[in-house]
Amino acid sequence: MTKSLASTPVDGWKGLLDPSVWALLVLVFGLQLLALGRVDGYQLADSVEYMERAQALVRGTEVIDSQAIRSFGFVLVLAPVFFLADALGVEDFKAVVTLVRLLQMFLGLALVFASVRLTVRLAGRRAGLVAGLVVGLNPYFLLYSVSPVSGVAAALCLTLGLDACLRFDGKWRGLMGGAWLGGALVMAYKTVIIAVPILLLVSLVGGRRSWRNALGAWAGYGLGIFGAAGLDRVCYGEWGKSLDLYSRMNFGYLATRLSARLGLDDLARWFWEYTGGDLNAYYSAPESTPQEFLHEPNALYHLVHLADMVVWPLLVLFVLGLGNALVRADRKLRVVALVFLVSATAFSLKRSTDFRLLLPLLGCIGLVAGLGWRVLVGQERPLARNPRAWLALALVLAGGFVGQGRLAALGTRRFHGYWQAMAVVDAMAAKRGEVRVACAWHWAVFLRESEGVSLKKLPHQLDRWDIYDETQRARSIAALEEIDALICNLGLLLAHPSLFGELNRLFAVETVLYRRESYESVGPIVIFVRRSEADHGRSFLTRTQGEAPLAYIAARGLQGGRRFKAAGSIDRPLTLLGWKLEPLPGRGHAWLSLHWLCDSPGIRTDYRVRPRITTDLLELPWEAEYSLGRSLAPPATWREAEIISEGWPVVAAAAPFDWRAPHRPLYGDESPGTAVAGTLWLRVLPAGEHGLALWPITSAGGVLVTNELLDQQRRGPDGLRITREGFVELGAVEIISPER
Repeated sequence: MTKSLASTPVDGWKGLLDPSVWALLVLVFGLQLLALGRVDGYQLADSVEYMERAQALVRGTEVIDSQAIRSFGFVLVLAPVFFLADALGVEDFKAVVTLVRLLQMFLGLALVFASVRLTVRLAGRRAGLVAGLVVGLNPYFLLYSVSPVSGVAAALCLTLGLDACLRFDGKWRGLMGGAWLGGALVMAYKTVIIAVPILLLVSLVGGRRSWRNALGAWAGYGLGIFGAAGLDRVCYGEWGKSLDLYSRMNFGYLATRLSARLGLDDLARWFWEYTGGDLNAYYSAPESTPQEFLHEPNALYHLVHLADMVVWPLLVLFVLGLGNALVRADRKLRVVALVFLVSATAFSLKRSTDFRLLLPLLGCIGLVAGLGWRVLVGQERPLARNPRAWLALALVLAGGFVGQGRLAALGTRRFHGYWQAMAVVDAMAAKRGEVRVACAWHWAVFLRESEGVSLKKLPHQLDRWDIYDETQRARSIAALEEIDALICNLGLLLAHPSLFGELNRLFAVETVLYRRESYESVGPIVIFVRRSEADHGRSFLTRTQGEAPLAYIAARGLQGGRRFKAAGSIDRPLTLLGWKLEPLPGRGHAWLSLHWLCDSPGIRTDYRVRPRITTDLLELPWEAEYSLGRSLAPPATWREAEIISEGWPVVAAAAPFDWRAPHRPLYGDESPGTAVAGTLWLRVLPAGEHGLALWPITSAGGVLVTNELLDQQRRGPDGLRITREGFVELGAVEIISPER
C-alpha cells in the first residue's frame, strides 16, 4: 500500500520524502493518541461485530445471534491480528484489541496521506497539506480512526479510487480506480452511494478521448461487486446474499422515498412492498406507508448540519472551496464537489442523523477544504506577506481547537461502565474462583475477560425480549441458569417486566455502577450474582414466608417501619416492617430496601411508592418512584404473614439519571469519604393519576391527617414530620460523598 501511495511525484512533489508530509502524519498520529486516551469502552456494537466475526473466521466457528448481515471485507482486514493471537497462544485479548486499534490508526494515517496526494495533484502542495490537516483534525475521523469500523478503510479506498479515475489515463488507470472503488464496496456497502456518482460523472465529463478510462473504471468496479458476492458465497453460503439484503433495505427504501416525493405513489408502494418484506423478516420493522415519507424531517440533514462534522472554522474553507469547484474550477474539481453533494443528500434520505455515514467522504471533504485554502490565500504570494494567509491559518488552528471540543462532546466514554463492570467481575473471580458471566449487551464486554472469568454469549440479546417467541425466551432463560453473574443496565430491566421477573428470580444484586458524567443515556449498570452465591440480601424483590417479623428485622438490621392507611378508605392498611440504607461495593452508591409485612391480607388497591432523601446541603431531594411489588408481586397477591422486600439503587443527587441536567449532589462540595447527615421520607399513593397519599397510623390507632397540614411540614402527635405533599419521615440516614 505504501509503495502505491508514494509513487509518481506530482509537479515535483516528493510524496513521503517530503518532510512536511511526515510532520503532518506525526501531528495526526499524536492527535490519534490523544483521542485514544479519551476513549474508554467500545464506541459501537459494529466495532465489536467486526472483531467477533474476524475471530470466528480464524477459529472456524459461527457468530451467535448476529443482528446484521454485512460486507465481509473489513473482517478480512482484521483477521490476521486474530490469527496471530491464536498462533501465539494469547489468552488475555485486551492487548489484541489494542493491536486492532493500532491497525485502524495506520489506516487513518494512510487516508490522510491519500487525501494529501489527491489534493496536491488537483490543487497544489499547500492545498494538499491543508486537506490532510482537515481530515486529521476532524473529530469523527479521530474518534473512528482509533475504533475498528469500516468507514475509515472505505474512505481510503474511495480516495485512492477517485484519484485514479480522475487521471483520465486510459483503461488500466481506470481499471485500477474502479477496483479501488470496488474495494470500498467490499469494506462498506454504503459506499455505492458515492462510487456510482463518481463513475457516472467520470464517464460524462471525460469526453470521447477518455472513454477507455471510464470503461476500465466500470469494469474495475464490477470486479469489486463480484468480489463482494463471492465473499457472501464463502461466508453465508449464497452468492450476493448480504449485498442483495443491503440493496433491498437501503436503495429500495430510498427509491420509495424519492418516488413518494415525486408523487409516484404506485411506484413508491411497489418499492415499499419489495423492501418491507425483508425489513419485517429480518428486523420486525413497524408497518408504515410511503405517504409518511412526505412529512419526515431532515431531508438534507447532513448538508444543513455539516458544521457538526466539519467544524465551523474549517467549514469556512470548505464552503469557499465548494463554491469555487462548482463555478470556476476545472471539470475534475467539479466532479468532486458534485460527488459530495449528491452523496451527502442521499445519506440524509436514509433518515439517520449519524455523521459516521459521511466518513467515506473524508477525502472529498479534505480536497474541497484544501481548494478553499487556495481560493482564500492564492498560490503566488509568500505566506509571510499575505494577510489572507494569516486568516486562513487562524481558521485551521481554530478548527483544531473546536474539533477537540466536538470530540469531547461525542461521548467517548459512554459505554465504559461495562468495562468497569467486568473489572468488578474479575475481582469476584480472584476472590471466589472461576466466574461464568454474561452481559445483556455482549458486544460491550467482548474480549474484556481476565483469567478466572469465562465470558458467555447469550443466544439472544436481551434488549429485544418482548419480540421473542416462547422458544427464544426459553433458550435465553436456560442460558441464564448456567451462569454465575450477569451485567445489565437498569433501563433494559424496566423496559421488559417479564424479563425483570426472570432475572429477579435467578439473581441477587452484587452492586450498581453509575457515573453521570460519562455513562450518559446508558444509565446505571447492575451486576447480578446468582442468589445461591450471594452473601447478602440485596435484590429488587424478594418474597419471604414463614419467618417471624421480629427475627426478620433483627437478622437484617432494619430500621423501624410504619403502618399506612388512606383516610376514609375501607381498604386494609399497609405495614412497612422496616427499611435499610446500605453502601454498595464500588463508587459510593447505596441500596435502599423497604420491607412490607402482609398482616392484613385482602388488599385490593395497587400503590405507587416514592422514597425521598434530603440533606441540608441541597434544597432538591433524591427521589425514586415505582409500583409497590413492581408488577411482580402486586399487593392483591400477598399472602398472610408474607414479607415482601423491595430494593432500589440510590445515587445521591437530584435527578441523578438525567445526564443532560446539571449535577446536583446531596453531599454538596464535601470531600470524598465524608459522611453527610440526611433524612429518609416515604410517600405511598394509590396507583393512577388521582388519589390521596396514605398517612401513618398513630399509636392511638387513628390516621394522622388534618386540615392543618398546609405548611411545608408539621409534626404529628407521635413526633412524626409530614410534608403537605404526603411524605412521611422514616428516619435519619448517612450519605457518603463518593470518589470523584
